[in-house]
Amino acid sequence: MAGQVAATRGLARLLNPVAGDMQPVISQLSRSAGEADAQVVRDGLRAAGGWLKRDTVRVTFGGYFSSGKSSLLNMLLGTSLLPVSDDPETGVPCLLRSGTANRVVAHTSSGTAEVSFSTEAIAGYVSLIGADGDYREEVRAVRELDITLATAAIPSGVVWADSPGINDTAATTQLATRVARDSDVLVWVVNSRQPFSLTEQAFVRAHMAECGPASVVFVVNVFLPSDTPEVWAWQAFLEQRARSHRIRISENVATEAGVPRVVFTSARAAARNPQGFGGPAAGALIASVSDAAAPAVLADRLFRAEAEVRRVTDELAARANAAEKRLGQARAIVAEQQKARARQREAFLAAASSAVSAVFARHGDTAAACAAEVAATTSGKLQPAATYAQRLTSKLSGEAEKMARELVHAINACASAHEQTPLSQAAANEITGLLLPPAVTITAASASSDVVAPAVEAVLGDLIGPVIGAALFGKRRKAIQQQLTAAGAAAATVMLAARPWVLAVAERCCMPRTPPPASPDESRLWALRMARATLAKRVLEPLTTGLASWQQIAWQEVA
Repeated sequence: MAGQVAATRGLARLLNPVAGDMQPVISQLSRSAGEADAQVVRDGLRAAGGWLKRDTVRVTFGGYFSSGKSSLLNMLLGTSLLPVSDDPETGVPCLLRSGTANRVVAHTSSGTAEVSFSTEAIAGYVSLIGADGDYREEVRAVRELDITLATAAIPSGVVWADSPGINDTAATTQLATRVARDSDVLVWVVNSRQPFSLTEQAFVRAHMAECGPASVVFVVNVFLPSDTPEVWAWQAFLEQRARSHRIRISENVATEAGVPRVVFTSARAAARNPQGFGGPAAGALIASVSDAAAPAVLADRLFRAEAEVRRVTDELAARANAAEKRLGQARAIVAEQQKARARQREAFLAAASSAVSAVFARHGDTAAACAAEVAATTSGKLQPAATYAQRLTSKLSGEAEKMARELVHAINACASAHEQTPLSQAAANEITGLLLPPAVTITAASASSDVVAPAVEAVLGDLIGPVIGAALFGKRRKAIQQQLTAAGAAAATVMLAARPWVLAVAERCCMPRTPPPASPDESRLWALRMARATLAKRVLEPLTTGLASWQQIAWQEVA
């Protein structure tokens, strides 16, 4: 068991938010999600680690008012220090521990005060009922009493807490709840005259739900007739009534892990006869839970630590779910923006296609008209073929540039109407280049005709007139005209074939004026999920395993 104790205490290292396994995860969470999310993990780990690193074991004696809690403590201490009476007596938590000298210190709303080490002095600070039978208001100003006893009855490093009883007043019940919540083990004292009432059952079940099923042990304080020390009365109780008490307790607080530990004692009778009336059994039970290595103590602390870590994992899951919901909304907005952007883009491309087609339709016969115009100039004095080629090339280039300007204007008008950027000068130049046909090349009827024929024609034209000269050189003229017509047709093919490429330039170079919507930042969601998964795997699983082991050992100790 020593190895298990060491392993359990070693779990505290997992809960160190500064130097433990979770430190890199917390740093990543801080960077990706935010400091608030990281602080949730830090705080939870510190709270969980605080339970495993507690240096004091606290055993709280709780129960219904006037159930004999103070009497039981007096019996265990071997002294009648704590005030007792048939009326509700203790209204202030009394924290008892061993030390080198007897001492009582009262912690009040106005500070601390030394109190005489006597029953009467303690009663002056903790007794609920005054001599007149009314509740003492001054008790409300006292938070707790620290009582140090020069005795070895309480082990070193252990505090026994005498708690106010429940169901006396709402204030004392709340106080009893707080004191029990701060304990490692709750010793629930049951009054044999009022066997484990419904109010007690609800209180204990709530405590076990918060602190674990092994966090409560039971002492049934047997009130004998007139507190008689006669053994026969004690034996009669054990034979006739003890079993029903045990069953009532077990049936109402037993869990899947097992049944609680229950012992019987008559505190006042055992105080006079420490070796009888269940005194040794009660002492053994309290001693078994007054140790930092006690299974019940370790089970309680692991339960609390696991609950804190589980709370953090649940909080991270809730934050991740909320982040995912917000991301879903953001994704929907982005998707709608993208659809609107796509619709706008499609409308632009459709409009640009129509506008470009209209320009090309207007210029469908431009190249042929240019060729016909140049061909008409051959009716006069015939020039070298290269001259006509240059004329047609120049006309076609001019028309291509004009057509390119119209296309750019049309595309830019569509871009402006549909929130797209206009074409740049480089894009406009690219469109012009797409429309420009290759330079026209024209040859004469024979290899020498471009040099000889024009000169001869010039001479004959002076001599016999241009009409006769044209007839004489008609074959050459016709060949030039045919080549001009063919060049015009070829240029028209080039220009008209550029339509899809012009649209491609518009699609590539005219972009939406606004940038595309940015995708939602999912880094926080990812960091939250990673932190939760790591916390569950590296911290929660070892705690759960250790808790199950110690709870099983604690239940095996049931008498």
